[in-house]
Amino acid sequence: MPGVGESVAGYRIDDVLGSGGMGIVYEATQIALDRKVALKVLAPHLSDDLVFRERFRREGVLQAALEHPHVVTVYEAGESDAGLYLAMRLVRGTNLKELLAEGTLTPERALELLAQIADALDAAHAQDVVHRDVKPPNILVDEAGKAFLADFGLTRGTSQETLTRAGAYVGTLDYVSPEQIRGEQLTARSDLYALGAVLYECLTGGVPFPRESEAALLYAHLSDMPPPPSAMRPGLPPALDAVVARALAKDPADRYGTATALIDAARDALASRPGTAHVPVQRARPPRLETVVDRMPSVGLPPLAKLTERRPFVWPLAAAAAALALFALAVTFAVGHGSATIRPAVLRTASAGAIKVSYPTGWSRGAKPPVVPGLEVRDPLVLIDGPLTLVAGSVSSLDPVLVPSGSTPATVATLAAGPAYRYAGLHPKGSRAALTLFALPTTTGYALAGCIAPPEGNTRPCEAVAATLQLTTGAARRLGPTIAYATSLRTILARLDARRSRDRSLLAHATSPRTQATDATALGRDERAGAAAIRALHPSVGAAAAQAALAAALVRTAATYVALARAAAHGDRAGYAQARAHVAAAEAAAAPAFARFAAAGYAIRP
Repeated sequence: MPGVGESVAGYRIDDVLGSGGMGIVYEATQIALDRKVALKVLAPHLSDDLVFRERFRREGVLQAALEHPHVVTVYEAGESDAGLYLAMRLVRGTNLKELLAEGTLTPERALELLAQIADALDAAHAQDVVHRDVKPPNILVDEAGKAFLADFGLTRGTSQETLTRAGAYVGTLDYVSPEQIRGEQLTARSDLYALGAVLYECLTGGVPFPRESEAALLYAHLSDMPPPPSAMRPGLPPALDAVVARALAKDPADRYGTATALIDAARDALASRPGTAHVPVQRARPPRLETVVDRMPSVGLPPLAKLTERRPFVWPLAAAAAALALFALAVTFAVGHGSATIRPAVLRTASAGAIKVSYPTGWSRGAKPPVVPGLEVRDPLVLIDGPLTLVAGSVSSLDPVLVPSGSTPATVATLAAGPAYRYAGLHPKGSRAALTLFALPTTTGYALAGCIAPPEGNTRPCEAVAATLQLTTGAARRLGPTIAYATSLRTILARLDARRSRDRSLLAHATSPRTQATDATALGRDERAGAAAIRALHPSVGAAAAQAALAAALVRTAATYVALARAAAHGDRAGYAQARAHVAAAEAAAAPAFARFAAAGYAIRP
């Protein structure tokens, strides 16, 4: 590739701006016009690939045809001794990814930028161009604060054949649409899904589906719904949840019709936040139809709006799922590969505080535990065998910094003190050691044991000693749901809450009995689908009764929405008022079903 000071097709290379999968982007000077440009040069090993050459050529043609103030202008596309090149407008500044990383981007400012990008996308879609890679790094922001949509290298016209090789995916997985994963025909609404994912990241600070593997991420795009933005970032209005849910709908037909419609809806929703300095955009609403149901003051939109604002299921989602997650943090004490087969001969016993372990000759007692961030135990017991160190003791609560939510799943086994969990492969910040952590929930807190070893060290001898842990005071508590179970339940509840938020918002703005009936019917389907998903979930330890109660509560709530829909469809004033009261009562009655997960001891609060 050319270096600084060299020339490529009449452009002098001044600096390197960045590199990507298709080549390198330089800051260059067009010598004939003394004009600064961004010069993209295709990587040499791709220049001979006819597929990549065609994609690169098409980038220049498509982008040059898009004359829009928020699309990066293309000046020239051609071929030189260095390979294929593309000369574009040089945008000095930053990009949305870097702005998000700074942590100073407000939702209001983010929507200002995304409104400009939405206008650019709508212009591209009007010319039958699908971008296919809308993401924060491709949203440039110049020094004046103006946004530009860049990198159409992955675009194609909707009438063209895809240039992606069979079995390959071209794009960015955090923002890819479900239909793109399935290999279906792409439309403008695929870009709208990606824009919705970018909007979610701007609102919450994180991508919709943070997953540890590509397979899990692809599955999430196909099947899951992200947690509602208002649950991820305090202060965001619940109205934004419905906007994001529609933007990230799995079916393209359920999404917004244009990018501008999506951002306008988000702006209106954000303006509904109490105390906001922005004045809501006043939009003409369709005339209200004079109908029996809508005329009734006791059953009109205000009561429905209040029902939406109460959001009785937000507490179960936020509290029950969070409590399960907190228990997931309570990594508990277990050896998944059968302690009986590796337990050493017992020659000595050591105790400290409320715990006691047995260990073989050759191990020695340590005076002080090594410093491991997040592992501070009360009445520590330290045992050392060469490079291995066992630290055991008690804590009243767990440190989420040491074992964050979503970390390595625990395995379950029976130890001397009873059933417990085991976490392996932990790497505390600020420590080079590998840590296998055991934590046993007790009536007074937790009994902890940590096996500390050099990276890639064998911890089995240490775990064999840990497996002998017994309680000298207090008693062990029964295990709660496994990490996998808690994660599955949280996913089901998040999907249910997102669908319910969307359909409640539609019901609250319904203008006729017919639309009220349609939206109430959809809410009934939401509840039934949630009940079915929960019933299909394989129960975790001791969770079967609570799981069945929760599914039954959702079925009862679904029945009240069906009755509400029936009354609206028939214009039945009294029936509608009664059904609305039953909806509120059923949703309130469902809260204890969620709470059973905590009350039964499945979720242990630190």
